Amino acid sequence: MARLFGQDVSREQILRNIGRMDQICGAKRVELADGPERGLPATLVHTGSGFDFTVLEGRGLDISMASFHGIPLCWRSATGDVHPAYYEHAGLGFLRSFYGGMLLTCGLTNVGNPCEDDGEPIGQHGRYNATPAQRVNVREAWEGEDYVIRISGRIVETGCMKGCITCEREIMTRLGASEFEITDTVTNEGFITMPHMMLYHVNAGWPVVSPTSRLIAPTAKIDPYDDHSARFVDRHDRFDAPIDGFTQNNFQHTMTPDATGHVTVALVNEDFGGGVFGVWMRYRFAELPHFNQWKMLQPGNYVVGIEPANCVCRGRCAERELGTLQYLEPGQSVTYNVKIGVVDSRERMTELGVA
Repeated sequence: MARLFGQDVSREQILRNIGRMDQICGAKRVELADGPERGLPATLVHTGSGFDFTVLEGRGLDISMASFHGIPLCWRSATGDVHPAYYEHAGLGFLRSFYGGMLLTCGLTNVGNPCEDDGEPIGQHGRYNATPAQRVNVREAWEGEDYVIRISGRIVETGCMKGCITCEREIMTRLGASEFEITDTVTNEGFITMPHMMLYHVNAGWPVVSPTSRLIAPTAKIDPYDDHSARFVDRHDRFDAPIDGFTQNNFQHTMTPDATGHVTVALVNEDFGGGVFGVWMRYRFAELPHFNQWKMLQPGNYVVGIEPANCVCRGRCAERELGTLQYLEPGQSVTYNVKIGVVDSRERMTELGVA
């Protein structure tokens, strides 16, 4: 049974009151058409609760925009949505098409700094987000009393004589929901051992980020990435208004999972129109034991990244040198599950365990 317009509504009641489901919710496939986004396929999703988001089929089924009742949940960079044809792999070229967004996936074989690993130039944050999804399927159907939207596809990172690592992604939400769930199964489909790095880059922006906002997380330990960040560890969970000349902070959190093995993190504006407003995420600690926080408070670049990962965010070379680089053997798979949603009340904070 869906929660719509402040009341619980059954499947029968809904169907008796509408002509077709896209009157209240749905997923509409489109092709973006302006400037560097031209030709980029996308799916526009609205759940009927006021929660809307855009899935970029041409960018790994990542999520470029999300809002709740018209209020933005994420930061969007100056690049806007960019067709993968304009992606620059070398060095820091990633930043030329880094739109920020609700979710930008880093991987599948590098997360973090560019480097040269085993004679191969590796660009920042890997190729995942610049890879168009294959076999995309958008399905809407009743599953009992729930009207469920599922978007799935296959992302392939490969090259001639380069091995083959794939990600089967499904994004699921439902009528009346203010959240979505991502399930990714990453598999080494080749015949050589492959390095595997994965990070979910969620980019909260104004008004979720503000001087009255707080990062809430079950943090046991924080390690700053550099000496500059070390000066601000005590303020990692609080934020100022945009600051001219601000230098980014990066922190590595060690989280304590709950009794079910999950970690729940929220970034919440605690004084938003007399209430609260923010985003939350929940993931399994066993598969994503690392958590990076990116704090950037420059004018125009006013963003806080909350980023669970299977690795630290220093790049494949550093991870290999540390002896912590993960690998997938031929035929081996790993599955990740991440939920992301809206905080719109203190009651919701209590339900999530982030009050």
